[in-house]
Amino acid sequence: MSVARKHQERREFKGCPDCGKSLEVQTRKQTTDFGGANGVNVVSFIEPYVVCSACEMEFILIEGADNQHDAVCRALGRLTAVDILRVVRSFNGTREEFCNLIGVGEASLRRWIRRAAIQDDSNDRLLRLASIPSGVHELRKVKHQAELDMALGDVGIVLRANWKHGDRERAESQMKRFAL
Repeated sequence: MSVARKHQERREFKGCPDCGKSLEVQTRKQTTDFGGANGVNVVSFIEPYVVCSACEMEFILIEGADNQHDAVCRALGRLTAVDILRVVRSFNGTREEFCNLIGVGEASLRRWIRRAAIQDDSNDRLLRLASIPSGVHELRKVKHQAELDMALGDVGIVLRANWKHGDRERAESQMKRFAL
């Protein structure tokens, strides 16, 4: 079900819970304060709400909180929940495999998608890297190298450093010595 369809379903109201009269959907511009790297920041967003035509009782819609969260994400330069969901859906694998690849827990990913939390800058970068095929390839290489380092311990790190810095003879002799 699309996000737009969910929003349409949420807007079907039977009547005011106080007086039973009809409700009308309206919007207004709101602002919110949030902490950022530069101290307190203010962002504006559109807040939908319903108002009773008779008693003028107002009810805030969930879309207002979603809009507020997205406005803060954009102000911080972070991916929004919808953006994150697109990245996860474009990944060729399970959600568990995606989380394992970028190194975050499934609970954290769920919180970001449900707008219960905003990912930090480093996780936002990993999500952006995972949004492009070459980024996924690089993440897989890094993950593989980390697993190899764990399996070989300090020896693997020294071997890789020697190999990387052009001392291949030394790396090969160390590999023979450690039966690798």
